[in-house]
Formats: sequence, C-alpha cells, structure tokens
Amino acid sequence: MRQLIYALLASLPLLTACQSAQQPTEPSHQDERIQGTISQDAGHWYVQPCSTKNRLQLSFANAQIEETFNSFARQQGMPAFVDLRGDLNNLTLEQATHITINSFYRIQLEGHACDDPDFAKLILRVHGNEPFWTLLLGSDGLLLAQPGQQPLALPYIEEQLPDGFTYISSQADQEQLQLWLSPQHCTDSMSGAFNHLSAMLDWNGHIFNGCGHYGAKRE
Repeated sequence: MRQLIYALLASLPLLTACQSAQQPTEPSHQDERIQGTISQDAGHWYVQPCSTKNRLQLSFANAQIEETFNSFARQQGMPAFVDLRGDLNNLTLEQATHITINSFYRIQLEGHACDDPDFAKLILRVHGNEPFWTLLLGSDGLLLAQPGQQPLALPYIEEQLPDGFTYISSQADQEQLQLWLSPQHCTDSMSGAFNHLSAMLDWNGHIFNGCGHYGAKRE
C-alpha cells in the first residue's frame, strides 16, 4: 500500500484539497527565512517583516516564483501574509532594503500569521478540507485534530524518500496514520492560500488530501 501511494504521488498531481505546481527553488546558504506582509506599490513588490519596521523591496530568483506571487495577487488580492526565504546580499535584516526571493513556504490572506503562537515550536502544519482536519508535528509527537472529536496525540516516525518526498507514520492505541508529503505547491481549496507542500493522509484506511508548510523547527 505504501509503495503504491508513493508511486501515485510521484507520477500524478494531487487533487481535491490542493492544486500542484512547480517545485520551489532550493534555498542557498545565504538565504534567510522571513515572515511578514507583502503588498504592491507603483508596480513593485514589498514585504514588511514581522520583526522589523524596515520594509524591503522584492525581486525574484526566477520567473516561476514571480508568477506564483502574481497569480496569488490576481486570485486573492493584496496585502497578504507571506512566509519566504530570500537573499539579503550579506546584510542584516535591519540593514537591508532589498531581498531576492528564492522560495516560499506559504502565502495567505487568512489564518496563522505573525502572531502564530505555535510557529516557533512546530516542525510541520498540514491541513485539509471536506472533512476539515489539521495535523501538527513537533519534536515531542504529532497532534491530529478533527471537528467533533478530541485531538489525538501520537508518536511518529519520519523517513526521507527519493525526489524530496517525506513519509510520516504512526501506529499506537489501535490507530494507524500515514502521511506522505510532496514538494509541490498546493492551493487550499477553501482559503485560497498557497503552500509549498502537498499532502496525502491515510488515517485508519481513509484517504484525505491537503496542503502543508514547515514551521520554525524545520528549515
């Protein structure tokens, strides 16, 4: 079953809860992760980081990343919250006036933003719709939440697979969970948020699709 689902993920785009696009550019050693509010002004992109008052003008490492931002602006509007990686040209965040975007984790109009209380301790957040579900992954275990049910805490095992895929599994208290993560951009079917990971969850034999992004504990 595991090999079959991995083969499907590797060859086909995920459907229902997410729409897939090209993989993000791999970050370089000079990249810095920044969260903040993006906006457009006089034809230019800007980001206002959460941690400083210094607004940065954006440029893009390649046309695919720029089109992702333009596509979000066309579909969802501006301003929006963004979680990204970029090159500050060897300057500190306080010194810089410009950043070159090499990859992003998420772009969204609603949901957890600069005030997210869980971000610093999270490895991963994954979510899906119809039915709604959320999976939070931390160093102490995972937490699966579904409407009308008590959140379920479980231990887990993580494996890195070829082509950038990740496999997470848990089996405890007669519960079986398997999660496959694909490095493909994913659009949330309800909020319109862009995420850098597509996900497939097998929960006790029931399959759910969703989107995800890494937290501060996973760079």
